[in-house]
Amino acid sequence: MTAPARQPGPRKAIVHIGMPKTGTTSIQSWLYGNQRELSRQGFFFQRLPLTRARPNEHAEVVVCQFDRAGILMPNRILRYIYQIDTIEDQRAVATEYTRIFGKAVSSADEQTVILSVEDVGGMTRTEAEVKGLEDWLGQFFDEISYVIYFRRQEDWLVSAYSQHVKTGGTQTLRKFFEKHKRRNYFRLLRPWIAVVGRDRIKVRLLEKDMLYQCDLLADFAQVVGIDPTSMKPVPRSNEALARAPAEYLRVLNSDLKKSGSKYPLNEPVYHGLIRFLNDSFSDGDKICLSQEQIEEIRTLNARSNESLRATFFPDRADLFPPRAAAPNRIPPVAAEDVARIGVAILRAKHDGKLKRRGDLRRQSDRDVRGKPRLYQRAWRRLKERHPAIAARIAPIIGREVNQ
Repeated sequence: MTAPARQPGPRKAIVHIGMPKTGTTSIQSWLYGNQRELSRQGFFFQRLPLTRARPNEHAEVVVCQFDRAGILMPNRILRYIYQIDTIEDQRAVATEYTRIFGKAVSSADEQTVILSVEDVGGMTRTEAEVKGLEDWLGQFFDEISYVIYFRRQEDWLVSAYSQHVKTGGTQTLRKFFEKHKRRNYFRLLRPWIAVVGRDRIKVRLLEKDMLYQCDLLADFAQVVGIDPTSMKPVPRSNEALARAPAEYLRVLNSDLKKSGSKYPLNEPVYHGLIRFLNDSFSDGDKICLSQEQIEEIRTLNARSNESLRATFFPDRADLFPPRAAAPNRIPPVAAEDVARIGVAILRAKHDGKLKRRGDLRRQSDRDVRGKPRLYQRAWRRLKERHPAIAARIAPIIGREVNQ
């Protein structure tokens, strides 16, 4: 693809390689909620018109990255969102976004563009893929630097399991542990070091003793050069579920998939469910690993962690210092606790005496006939794709299959 002619505008880009479960959503929400102040300080951070995936990040950048590399991106969810089945489909999306991005950047008055892309961190594995991103960014910027955060593997696994069930997953924690207990951060960094060099990558650790002012957002601001004094705070987002709600979702996901649902999140029963569970059961026992599991994770990742420490943190004794011992055995979630959550959800859906905020549907979606937004579209898709499930759910949500 022919690179467009260089245009006036910011010549510097800072790319946040948003590794999954490292506070990426919080960083993006903070940046998105403070666009005006960032602009005042000389930073360009905007959601551009093509964004159809996550509201606060630049998901299309990864499409352009893989297009430049000549590789069909592996993330099936993003391919579904952008209707990408072939390299040609990917090229069409990349071409459209390159035009939009180039136009926005060339007319910007700010000196520095900030990009935050979780999928770049989650999908980039080879030097060719890193070079694809470098080549795409290089048509717009003279100076490109990268920021990446790593989280100790045992903490990452617990948070990732919560995300697994929140996005339709059905694995038990034990199975998830066996599949993800090995997480080689140094191997993830190797292609970046080979292509862009160590000097252009700022590696940070999600450890309190390593974060500026013991805070992720303060640390990101300090690394990037943002003055956070006038920045508005944002509530914490994408919080991990407690143990009982996570088990409830796992069982629900399993049942929906057995009934033929390909993406449980698209089902009407999911509307507002995650927020309700977080709001109502946040004080329950947290998902945790046993001491034996933690030690196994640390042993499996010791060599790669040492390589990362020696390369980027030579003055640090341990990349992730040991913590106080965890319990030796984690009892299973009691069936009564899961059932109690189910009862609370039914009450929230059907008890008219409950406060309105207890309703699982958003305020704008309650009057389906008067305001046919997301709820009605989802119901229409459900009837078309899964009529059997629609017939089962219709009485629960007060609908008729022929509506």
